Order: sequence, then C-alpha cells, then structure tokens
Amino acid sequence: GYTVVSAYNAVRDPASHPFRYQDHLWGGDDMLGLGVAAFGYVNGVHSQNEVSLSDYQTAVESGRIPAKRALALSHRDQLIREFVLQLKTGTVNTGYFSNRFNVSVERVLAEPLSRLTEQEYLTVEPPQIRLTREGLLRIDRLLPYFYDSAYQNKRYT
Repeated sequence: GYTVVSAYNAVRDPASHPFRYQDHLWGGDDMLGLGVAAFGYVNGVHSQNEVSLSDYQTAVESGRIPAKRALALSHRDQLIREFVLQLKTGTVNTGYFSNRFNVSVERVLAEPLSRLTEQEYLTVEPPQIRLTREGLLRIDRLLPYFYDSAYQNKRYT
C-alpha cells in the first residue's frame, strides 16, 4: 500500500502525507542548515557547516557561524541544482523550469538527457522527464551526468 515518492522514500498516502522538506527544498526554497555537517541553501548560496563536532563547537562557542564552505550559485548552477534534486522524485515537470528560469531544460541539458535516454534510464516526453525504474534505483550514480565538469568527481566532506 505504499507509493514511491522519491528514490529514497515511500509513503502510504502521499496526498494526505506530503513530504514538505522534499517538496520545498527540492523546489528551490531556502533552508538554514543547523548542526554538524548540515547543508543549507539561502538566497542562492549553497553551504555546508563544519564536518567535525570539535570544529563546529569551536565556531559556535566563539560566536562565529560554523560554516565550512559556501558557494554562491550562478543562474545555471541553480537550475542544475533544482533539476537534479527534482529528478530524485522520478519525475521532472519541464514547465517548472520554463517558468522559473525562462529556459528549455530539454535544450540546456540535451546531452546528458540524450545519453541517459539511450541507456534507458529516463524518458523525455514534455512536459515531463521521467526516470525508469532502473534509473530511479541508480539515481545517485546518474546525477553527475548533469553536473558541469568543474563539479564532477568532488567529495562533499
């Protein structure tokens, strides 16, 4: 009786039990990261807090923000960020990107979309891009296809 709502979650009745965190953060809303190694996203800036408890505590106790790193995302970076996060749900509405970023996501990401379509991990049928079951099961390995080369093969911590 469960419905798969993302690569990581299933719920009994998604209409009655929406996953607000996923819906809002993956749709571009801000989130303040609190705690050791927490990720945040505020006003187009992606950040991560200190990754060790001692470094985090030292920063907090000295009155500093415990940020380890932060990156102001370009317009394109924001588009890619939101696209890959939404792709984790299994379905991306292309109209969302037309409205929010004033671009055709199918054109901007044509090369990786074509490659993953050929490998049968997704389908592109506007207004939706949909992962196949095989694609959803491999999503974390597929997301780097969409990253700009400067961000590929990078570790988060």
